[in-house]
Amino acid sequence: MTNDNRDQKRNCDHRVDALVILDGWGKNPFTDDNAVAMSGTPFLKMLELSYPSSELLCSGNAVGLPDGIMGNSEVGHMNIGAGRKVFQDLVRINNAISDRSFLSIPSLVNTMQTLKNEGNALHLMGLLSDGGVHSHITHLFSLIDMACDFGIDNIYIHAILDGRDTPPKSGFGYLEQLQSFLKKKVKVKLPPSAAGFMPWTEIQDGKELRLRTIFTHGDRKKQQMIHLKPSMQHMKQEKPMSL
Repeated sequence: MTNDNRDQKRNCDHRVDALVILDGWGKNPFTDDNAVAMSGTPFLKMLELSYPSSELLCSGNAVGLPDGIMGNSEVGHMNIGAGRKVFQDLVRINNAISDRSFLSIPSLVNTMQTLKNEGNALHLMGLLSDGGVHSHITHLFSLIDMACDFGIDNIYIHAILDGRDTPPKSGFGYLEQLQSFLKKKVKVKLPPSAAGFMPWTEIQDGKELRLRTIFTHGDRKKQQMIHLKPSMQHMKQEKPMSL
């Protein structure tokens, strides 16, 4: 037997395992508008019939989310890679708010105390939705409550509407929830800078990074001017909405 043949035989003796993740792939008993069912998938069916198989839950408590909350690719990848249930940030933050340990997080306490002592305003910027994967509106409410408890007089909310994990046009409903919540507070404002949206292509082009620098460091002079496309006519106001 030649060296090549021996190497070939040695390679055949080893089993090769592959972890293949198909994003957006799932099983659904309903075939209407079901691309997976309509395509037939003969190769995958052959694998399922020829080898042991099982199904995994990909939402709710099974992947470390609250019951009834859908998963997504990030949640799925994290759980598959860990080989165990990974509690997501949503659950961890919810638990911290419930047991009030949220109120003793050093970075939050130090920030609130510094703003109060120096008489400065608090600016809160983030996604405004209940999508749960990247943010949740109730977490914003908890931050506002915490700031009010510290006696911070001025709070500005820069709301970014969620365009990925919530239905189209649902942003109006979240703004109404926020406005209803803020009616109970004093000196909390929604700056008109919230009226805009950023397409995914512009994020890839680097505008997202420049915006982040402007908002977090106030470095306007060194940054190229950025124009957001207006998304809601009723939010175009010259002055913040005082509630």
